[in-house]
Amino acid sequence: MKSRLSVALAATGCVLALSIAAAHAGTITETINFTASGFGVGAPVDTVMGSFTITLDPTVDTPFTVPPVGTTITFNNVNITPGANAPFFFYSANTSGGFLTACAPAFNSCGETAGFDGFTVRIANFQSSPTFFDLSYSLSSVHNIFSTTNGSVSVAVPGPIAGAGLPGLIAACGGLLALVRRRRRLVS
Repeated sequence: MKSRLSVALAATGCVLALSIAAAHAGTITETINFTASGFGVGAPVDTVMGSFTITLDPTVDTPFTVPPVGTTITFNNVNITPGANAPFFFYSANTSGGFLTACAPAFNSCGETAGFDGFTVRIANFQSSPTFFDLSYSLSSVHNIFSTTNGSVSVAVPGPIAGAGLPGLIAACGGLLALVRRRRRLVS
């Protein structure tokens, strides 16, 4: 009886863990590095560099709401002043393989206003091979907006974690069930 209860509890635990993992399987966290240059004559900063970490489901549109629901973005470093308000992004899953717009601060639908500190970086093909689209910025010290389509983005790939994710959870559940069955056979 005790053996059957152990098998039932192990199976229930695995089913619960797998269903929770499946519910969160679409959410990803990525660190994006970007560089942009070629802003033209008079630009106070000609090479803009930085990175941000973003959490989102790349298969679901993120509508323009402040803050975005169920998602986060953090600017890790940027070599221009990003503005005082919190960073923001919106994402279209069905445009250009996933079109991501990230900005700071969140006003004017991620647009800059001359005479204020702010920037917007846009990335196409986010779901497959993130591609730099453009970057615009403005500074409070200069009454102008500077834009370029010359730049690059890269996704910082974290090192592999042994047994991480859904495949690791499936393997762990399989091992647990095998252990319970083996113990059951030894007791019989």
